[in-house]
Amino acid sequence: YAVQEFDFLANDKVLCMYMLQLTQALKAEPFHDSALARFLLRRAIANPARVGHSLYWSLQADLHIPGSAHRFGLLVNIFFRHGGGYRRALWHQCFILQKLQQVQNAIKVNFSFPFSILFQFFCSGFPKIYVTCSHFLKFHHSI
Repeated sequence: YAVQEFDFLANDKVLCMYMLQLTQALKAEPFHDSALARFLLRRAIANPARVGHSLYWSLQADLHIPGSAHRFGLLVNIFFRHGGGYRRALWHQCFILQKLQQVQNAIKVNFSFPFSILFQFFCSGFPKIYVTCSHFLKFHHSI
């Protein structure tokens, strides 16, 4: 009943405001296939750039927790299967996040390493935006 009322009352902006709480409520559901899970997936698929984005990152944030990893992984896979072209944008975001994590690890290991070399390592995965990276290096060479 609550999901039906929320679906009736909430536009996408309001839904995104409560996405964290709604994804946390998924943990309390007794089954993977619930009214709340279906509601969130339906709205995410209908508006992947706004609701889908919010749902994906809310689920992704808890994928490392053993109690919710399987359920949240299933929901992410369903969203990817039906999310259309927005899946590619999310993959790009994950790629950038992965590169940032590599830079973070490199900085932790080699704190005395020159920043410009680390930034070149970061930009090496982005051939299309290398001009922007090169400009950044020239501009921030003193860092």
